[in-house]
Amino acid sequence: MEKLMKSLAEFFSYLYKHNLKWQDSIQKTAKPLNGLCNQAEQLRLVKKFQDEESEELPNIKSRLISKIKLGVEEEVSLLMEILKECETSNKELKNKLVTVEQSCEAVETEAMLQGTATQPATCLMVEWAQDAWRMYHMLYPL
Repeated sequence: MEKLMKSLAEFFSYLYKHNLKWQDSIQKTAKPLNGLCNQAEQLRLVKKFQDEESEELPNIKSRLISKIKLGVEEEVSLLMEILKECETSNKELKNKLVTVEQSCEAVETEAMLQGTATQPATCLMVEWAQDAWRMYHMLYPL
């Protein structure tokens, strides 16, 4: 039972850190998404523009499109890094949950059903851990 309680404490401690990581990641995505939106609008306007072959600026339209596409690639790579951070954090949360579930197997069912006024029953805490992981798994499946 002691091992289960320790693994539950580790899980819920990590869950708090995991939540902070997700909030930070969500805030980090605002800038690349805004840049991506702006570059998509620029690309749409440049493609719509009818350029006349100018001797002073040959191939200006194609050069602008190439430059905008490079900017889009940079923003997408930033977003991919943020997604990788979230995926890594989700995997670590899953590993903590697996540890909790493995610890449950060694504990008798009757002991898990008992709770006190200050501490809920262990089976409830295990269920809450599974629900927490499911929520993040639905946000970004592994």
